[in-house]
Amino acid sequence: MMTAGGVDGKTPLGQEGLDPTLQLYNRRMAQRRHVFAQSAIRRERLSHEAHQGAKALVYCAPSGFGKSTQLAIMAEDAGSGNAAYLSLAEFETAEGSDGSCVERVMQAILDQLSGPDAPQTKGVHEGEAVLFARLWKTEQPILLCFDEFIPAFADLAERIICETPSSVKLAFAPIGVEFLSRLALLPGVVRMRSESLAFNEAEIDELALLSGAPWSTERALELTGGWPALLRFAVDRAEPLSSPIQWPEVQNFLHNDVFAKLTVEEREVLRNASILQTVTPESYRYVFKANSDLEHWLKRLSAVHGVLVAGLANDGEKLVMLPVLRDFLREELRVLMPDRISYLLKRIAYWHWRQGEYRETITAALDAHDHRWAHRVSAGVLIDIALRQGEIAGLREWFASVPRDQLNRLPALAFGYAWTMYFSQQAQVADEVLEGMAATEYAGQNLYGQPRGWPELVFAIGKATHDELDESTRLCHQWIDSFGEDNEVGAGAAYTCLAFIAASERQFEDLSKLSRKAFSINRYARQRYASGWLSATNVLAAMRSGEMLRARTLVKQSRESSDIAVERSPFASNLLQAFEYQLCEEIKEGVMPEGLEHDAINFAMEYGVVDVLAGVTQAAARRMALKGLTTEAFA
Repeated sequence: MMTAGGVDGKTPLGQEGLDPTLQLYNRRMAQRRHVFAQSAIRRERLSHEAHQGAKALVYCAPSGFGKSTQLAIMAEDAGSGNAAYLSLAEFETAEGSDGSCVERVMQAILDQLSGPDAPQTKGVHEGEAVLFARLWKTEQPILLCFDEFIPAFADLAERIICETPSSVKLAFAPIGVEFLSRLALLPGVVRMRSESLAFNEAEIDELALLSGAPWSTERALELTGGWPALLRFAVDRAEPLSSPIQWPEVQNFLHNDVFAKLTVEEREVLRNASILQTVTPESYRYVFKANSDLEHWLKRLSAVHGVLVAGLANDGEKLVMLPVLRDFLREELRVLMPDRISYLLKRIAYWHWRQGEYRETITAALDAHDHRWAHRVSAGVLIDIALRQGEIAGLREWFASVPRDQLNRLPALAFGYAWTMYFSQQAQVADEVLEGMAATEYAGQNLYGQPRGWPELVFAIGKATHDELDESTRLCHQWIDSFGEDNEVGAGAAYTCLAFIAASERQFEDLSKLSRKAFSINRYARQRYASGWLSATNVLAAMRSGEMLRARTLVKQSRESSDIAVERSPFASNLLQAFEYQLCEEIKEGVMPEGLEHDAINFAMEYGVVDVLAGVTQAAARRMALKGLTTEAFA
């Protein structure tokens, strides 16, 4: 270790000329940065060139995210005499050292910037004066890279940040991810955490090209989360795209370089937290019945160690774990408490249910693999969010992460997936799923305590989404006769479908009767999804009968209706928006709201049933034709 008195008690710098140990240190630093930088991928998005207004860049992430490599690359690219690269972990301060450790760091910077003939100093204040004079007089940009940064040098770092010209840039890789708050708040300091330091698809492609790794970029990103160290391990494996937590080198890395650096209390909290979908003190306390100072430990795991990061939309209240680390710790948890896993997952499922986080509820139930309760919970929740609340866009995203073999095992998942596909213009996929269900033991039986007839209802309404209106009408009436009395939510959906078909076919007398029936059932069953479609049905009917101003009034009333709850249902809101766009084009009054055309077309293309898709595309084509965009209009 380098101490205030030099190495092994020898004469410190400034008393007998240049310390030979410091010369050796700088030679080692030059070799270190060269080794790190050679054959490494240049990630310009992390450099000062990509952050022109930044004075200092701080890389905050756990081990294996390429922090040292990035510093070395930037120092090498800056060139000899224009950059200093120092690893500060081997410097340490001692009581009574009178700042000589800081002086040694300043002399190392001067030596790297000016070579072995750099002027020698007699004290810390003279050393500081010489360093700052050097930083001010240069005409070339200077880059100072501090690897393994420790708080002992925070004062020096702050002075350099605040008291040097803009041509002097800094980059830090702190030990851990904790960085003194006063430095983080200084002007021009930019922090980049693990989500920024993870490899993106382009960088994974480049790594595969350099190493000849035979992997799918999307699959590699999914398995590793872009964690650079894990991708490097994958390069050397014969089957690089198997689960990383099964690789011995990954297990050793996560255990020794990440997990082992935590305290005993931090390890326990982190291991337990791995079973949660999102981590908050409230959810942790509910699931584990814990009363400890969780806010303190979770803050340390996030701010100090970086193993928990902000969830979606940077919601600081909800933390998530790095995916591979989460899977690794979940396996440890299953080994340590195999008999409690199902019980804990049940508490997690009910926690999310209470919070209205239904997709997370289903995920916890699926993780449990426990037929005593998980299937009942997942079936009930899926029916609610799919058929009653109509969270089509959210379910479509969620189903993308569900293995297809899960769909085959759980009927509730299968018909929920089919329902989502019908309203995503993928009727063929939905038909195949329901045909597969018909060959199972389900055959219309009671579904984990839920009313009967759900798959049959999905099939009947699905026919209408891709314009098989006569068949859909027949099947809906058949369903109502067989199951309608026992299934209010399903009955509301069936009557709403029949009403929409009547509006589409301009059968206004039938529409009036069906709408009244559907409205009363939907309100009683709190069927928000069907209520949204019923309002859209009345708008469509008004448009088909030429009552455009009435149709516009109905759109406004629908947005304000508590039965539809457009604020809680993006699908219902976008459906009304698609009709609003058609009305704006038809009436041609005033200026069309900004973004309305783009949003309506995107929704119709992704989710619109035939009538919605046809109406939106016809309106768009007319607008383009009037602008002289004939080719686009025909397209």
